[in-house]
Amino acid sequence: MKMSVCVDILFFRQDFLQGLEKVKKAGFDHFEMWSLGDHPFGIGAKNKDIDAIARGMQRLGLTCEACVGPFGDLTDPAGNDVFLAALQKDIHKAKKIACPTIIVNLAGAGPPANPAGTRENALKVLSAAAEMAGREGIVMALEPLNSRVDHKNSVLAHAADGFAIVDAVGSPSLKLLYDLYHQQIMDGDVTETVIANLPKIVHLHAAGVPGRHELAPGELDYRYVLKRIADAGYQGAVGLEYKPTKDALESLKEMRALTADIAR
Repeated sequence: MKMSVCVDILFFRQDFLQGLEKVKKAGFDHFEMWSLGDHPFGIGAKNKDIDAIARGMQRLGLTCEACVGPFGDLTDPAGNDVFLAALQKDIHKAKKIACPTIIVNLAGAGPPANPAGTRENALKVLSAAAEMAGREGIVMALEPLNSRVDHKNSVLAHAADGFAIVDAVGSPSLKLLYDLYHQQIMDGDVTETVIANLPKIVHLHAAGVPGRHELAPGELDYRYVLKRIADAGYQGAVGLEYKPTKDALESLKEMRALTADIAR
C-alpha cells in the first residue's frame, strides 16, 4: 500500500511545484493531482505546468499515482464528443508524468446533470473512455461522490452503484475509486466493502469524517481500516485528499507518522 498526497487540496491556491517540495519533505514518495492544468472550477493549486511538474517529480524522486480527468455529464449524449476529445488530451498529459490512473465522475460534480440523461449513455461513453485509456496503459477510475454534504448534485453517490457500472462496462481499464470519506458519509461499512471488492478498485481516497480534515481524530479509525485493507492484499495507493486544519507540511508529517508502519 502506498500513501499519496493530493497536492491540490493540501496546498490549495498555492504553487504546485512548491507543494511537491513539501510532499517530499514530509516523507512521502507519491502524489496525485486534480486537473492536469487549471481546474475548470477555479480551485486547487496554481501554476500547474505539466512539463515543469515532470521535471520536478523526477528531481525529487516522486511518482504520480492519479489525476482527475475532464468534467462533464456522462449521462448526456450531447457531451460525449467533447468529453472524449478532452480525455484524449488528458491522456497525453498523464503520460508525460507517467500517471497510471485518470479519475472521472459520472455527473453532478459541479452543475446539475441533465435530468434527461441516461445510465445507458454513461455506459457507452465510459466504455469508449476505457478503450481509449487502455490503449495507453492507463486505467479510468470512476469515483462516486457523496450527495449529502459536499456534492449535492452528484448523480453517482453510492459505491454499490459504481461497482454495478464497472461490472456492466466489463473492461480492465475501468475500475472504481473508492473514497473512504465519501462512502462513510453515504453508507458506512467501508472496510468490509473495500475488502469484498478489491479486484474492482484501482485507487482509494481518505479524509477524516466529519469535516474532511486530517485522518485523525474522526469517527473512522484509519489505522484499523488501512491495516485491514493492506492485510487483505491491496497494494495500490491511498490518496490523502483532505483539508488541513494547520500548516500543511506539519499536518502531512503527522499523517506520515500515523501511517508509516502500514503504508510506504
